[in-house]
Amino acid sequence: MKEEFVDYVFSFYGPGEVYGKHFNHLLTRDQVEFGVNILQHHCNERGIEFMGDSYDREYTLSIMQQYYICNDSLREIFTFLSDNYCYSDED
Repeated sequence: MKEEFVDYVFSFYGPGEVYGKHFNHLLTRDQVEFGVNILQHHCNERGIEFMGDSYDREYTLSIMQQYYICNDSLREIFTFLSDNYCYSDED
């Protein structure tokens, strides 16, 4: 599922894609994989199911923007995810 999700995210934000401008059309597959790995790690640590849908795609985008554009630390990214990412009817 991970490779398919990386392909899915890259098809939105990669060079020449519809939202490639978010990264000046320079985003690499390795950068997408990094963002996906961070989100999956967060989900695993919290016992949250990683769905690989548009919700996860948008959070992967946020992770990549925070890390590659804003130069946020991993600590800041995990704090952002802890404060904002949820996947239950209760949240």
